[in-house]
Amino acid sequence: MQVLLDPERQLDIGTASAATQHSHYQDVSNGGKIGFTDAAVWARFTLTSHLSSTQTFLLELDYPLMDRIELYEPYGQASFRKRLGGDAFLFSARDVQFRTNVFTIDLAPGEIKTFYMRLTTNGAIQLPVRLWNQIAFAEYVAQSQLWLGLYFGAIALLVASAIGGLLFLKSPLFFWYALYLTFYGLLNFTLTGLGFQFVWPGFPLWQDMAPSFFVGVVVITAMIFSSKLLDIAQYSRTFYHLFWLTAVLAAIGIFLSLTGYTGFAKRVSSFSGLVLVPILMLAAVIAYRGGNLAARYFLIAWGVFLVFVFISGLYYWGVLPHNFVTAYALQLGSVFEVTMLGVALAERVALINREKEQADRQARGYLTLLNEKLESLVKERTSELEASNQRLQELATHDSLTLLLNHHAVLRALEDVINVSERHGQSLCIAIIDVDNFKQINDRFGHQVGDEVLVAIANTLSNSSENL
Repeated sequence: MQVLLDPERQLDIGTASAATQHSHYQDVSNGGKIGFTDAAVWARFTLTSHLSSTQTFLLELDYPLMDRIELYEPYGQASFRKRLGGDAFLFSARDVQFRTNVFTIDLAPGEIKTFYMRLTTNGAIQLPVRLWNQIAFAEYVAQSQLWLGLYFGAIALLVASAIGGLLFLKSPLFFWYALYLTFYGLLNFTLTGLGFQFVWPGFPLWQDMAPSFFVGVVVITAMIFSSKLLDIAQYSRTFYHLFWLTAVLAAIGIFLSLTGYTGFAKRVSSFSGLVLVPILMLAAVIAYRGGNLAARYFLIAWGVFLVFVFISGLYYWGVLPHNFVTAYALQLGSVFEVTMLGVALAERVALINREKEQADRQARGYLTLLNEKLESLVKERTSELEASNQRLQELATHDSLTLLLNHHAVLRALEDVINVSERHGQSLCIAIIDVDNFKQINDRFGHQVGDEVLVAIANTLSNSSENL
């Protein structure tokens, strides 16, 4: 295979196939990597049949994201039959209804045909071209569909598990994990061509916008989920701001995609995807050193995925050739990555639950201690109140000097005693004592001595009554 770049996109099949252009074609020895370019790319290849009968072959361009493909097959004398493929046309217009672009080619015994293919796209250009016989292609389709089915089935199970975790554990981390997995699955559904084949075959415009749109959404949800999982705001404000700057860059890519600037949007989204993983890796190191144990699984997950992201990024930029690993790098890396992120999420939730249980235990301990102190304080205050009430009672019923019952208390006590005597028919005796010439004591010796005399008389009476 040889390629010719047409920066002005002015060459037609007549000019591109002219003998004067033959020397401008260059051999493709690197798997057909072209990368991002605004030029039209002309590819030329020759097929020679050494078979004994006419057979139909299938020519596959194993790169689903090509916008416009024009295949020129020799037909008659110095003329070509043109066939179209790519995302710029309805899926039903394809020669073969498959997720990649496949054209049928008939070769008669001994026939030599030189084909020309013109490719234009606002993304990266790759030329992973393969020629299949029909049996081999059927086997390949069955095998690839099986592996892709297993892959997307695993993504669906992880999403269902995340939703279950959200419903039962009520942790918002599961919501962002489920959202990230959902859009990541849709991104890969788009990159593999399955979205255009099964979901939106009648919307070529959306197929053109979908890759950059889903890359942007995946970057944003990954940043939010990772920020919460790592609690990066607690460990590094710098990386917290880097997270949001990357999310803003991805949002710009989404906006450009939805407004029709898909070529620039794919470059912006591709760049945001490339810087995503290094930022998350460094943030995970900082969080792990700060004591976040969930960051170790996060670090392993993104560390392995980092390799595959760079492989995929370099492939789409045209640095690495097309093969199974480069073409499906995102799918291969994500199988490990999303699984380890689930482990990291489980560790983080378990840590949150342990911290919650510890906080509950501490709260219960504080509450018990508070109750004990409160109970002790209540008892102390109750005792003080009882003592105060008793003192008040004594002050209200007893004379402050002699400590004998005062006039009011004597009358109340007398009334009670009379009632008891009448109720039981008992006799009652009342003694009244008067202190003669007490005024002379006060006048001669003073009121202080008079008070002492009264206290002595009161004590004598109290002791005498106790002995009766």
